[in-house]
Amino acid sequence: MRTDAGDPPLEAREGQAIVAIVFLALAARLINLNAGLWYDEILTLTQSVRLPAAELATTYGSLNNHVLYTWLAKGATAIFGEEPWALRTPAALFGVASICAAWLAFRETGYRWAAVGAAALLAISYHHVWFSQNARGYTGLLLFTTLAGLALHRALKTDQRRYWIHYAAFFAAAMLVHLSAAFLLLAQGLTLLIHGAFVARRKPGVTLWRWLSGPLIGFGGGTLIVLAAFSPMIGGMIAEFADVAGPPEAAAAGVVEWKSPFWTIVESLKSFGALGYAVPLALGFATIGAGRMLRTAPWIVAPYLIQIPLTLIVLLALSMRVWPRYYFIDIAFLMTAVVVGAFAFAEFFARRANAAGFVKINPTALKAAGFAVMAAASVPLLVRNYKEPKQDFDGARAFIESERGGADRVATLGLATVYFNDFRRLGWPQVATPADLAPPTDGRLWVV
Repeated sequence: MRTDAGDPPLEAREGQAIVAIVFLALAARLINLNAGLWYDEILTLTQSVRLPAAELATTYGSLNNHVLYTWLAKGATAIFGEEPWALRTPAALFGVASICAAWLAFRETGYRWAAVGAAALLAISYHHVWFSQNARGYTGLLLFTTLAGLALHRALKTDQRRYWIHYAAFFAAAMLVHLSAAFLLLAQGLTLLIHGAFVARRKPGVTLWRWLSGPLIGFGGGTLIVLAAFSPMIGGMIAEFADVAGPPEAAAAGVVEWKSPFWTIVESLKSFGALGYAVPLALGFATIGAGRMLRTAPWIVAPYLIQIPLTLIVLLALSMRVWPRYYFIDIAFLMTAVVVGAFAFAEFFARRANAAGFVKINPTALKAAGFAVMAAASVPLLVRNYKEPKQDFDGARAFIESERGGADRVATLGLATVYFNDFRRLGWPQVATPADLAPPTDGRLWVV
């Protein structure tokens, strides 16, 4: 069977592998899905999800409001209550769906089994699972930008209007989930200009209007949907961006550090733990893989190669925070590029070894062994994801309530106030002055 008109045929083994990967991915994301919420998730709930629908439609509030995700989380908590798993369910489902989208998109490069392998690695990826269990819109962003890239590729490949309509829908959904989608969408627009300059104009009978009509449907339609959805909250959005992009000298030291690309690189490497030492090797494979995929599917690959430096340039120019999460949308592309590059290296090594005559190496077996090593290396990081909560507010509360005496007093300090008072509504007083730290005469003071 075929997955779509003109797509590579779907082999039975390939379909069976993807079904197994989907179940594996779902299982990995259900484990500990109900663990305690962390600070940003609590803000999503208290500042956005709890708002009445009429107020939510006109309130942006902060960058923590991932609008489409907020509405989905509001629906989930309305049905199931404010349980962590309910708040995170959209992220988990988006995460599983994004793996399927990545497989569909990157199999079009011609490296179908590398796309299957990348999907399997994403299923057990520590970073992918972490964001799939984070009640925010990043896995939705990955899903819709990947589908937008696939729709753009098919639109340019087949010149069919329906794919431009698909692109408009995915463009809008990505922007409604998270505004950082604009970086990849802008890169896709630049890719479109490259296509028009070097490819479309060479086709016989292609007029300027004929070429522009499709992009106008895709980019124009998507933009109109986004503007209509955001128009009631545009004032709050402008104010929030102006505040975040304020002058560095006026910001706290930690915020200044967040605006440094060197901090981003260091934090990204830290997230790999001991595997951080293998990152240069992985980047080498990714470079080989990206080069190969660029030749076979340029309209899928080129936007990622443009977006990665473009995001950094724009963030620095606007004095915005350069968080590693802004590059989460690249995880499927990078994972596929690594697998394609690793498989290419295995084929090259086997060919050279066999030509030398020292030993006979089966390239397929070598690729399977290399994939097994990559999968095995991912497991310890994934296990670490389940061992400890993101932030153990629940543990702190349980400890205090088990140890405090009847005359003891509890006060909250800084970010902890959001959990204990805004979320749990315990009414513990917040420390505002040194006098608030005075213990009661007949008991102890607990400060969280």
